[in-house]
Amino acid sequence: FVLIVIYQGRITGQIVFLRDYPYGKPLNLFGKVVGYIGIDRYNIVMMNGLQEGSVVSYKEWRLISERDTECFHKHRKN
Repeated sequence: FVLIVIYQGRITGQIVFLRDYPYGKPLNLFGKVVGYIGIDRYNIVMMNGLQEGSVVSYKEWRLISERDTECFHKHRKN
């Protein structure tokens, strides 16, 4: 169920954060989705960090949407 939601939720132009390990906590590295490759890989234009401005390919389990990141932090505070 979770994989289906993640796959369907990625939209070109959406801001996503990288995770520190598969399905782990979000890092302070983010970028914008510019396309997808196959069923589980996405091209991301990095917006900060050492790879800023570069297009990098990531598996879907390395990414979390900006909206889900906000929910993650609210849950951690409670």
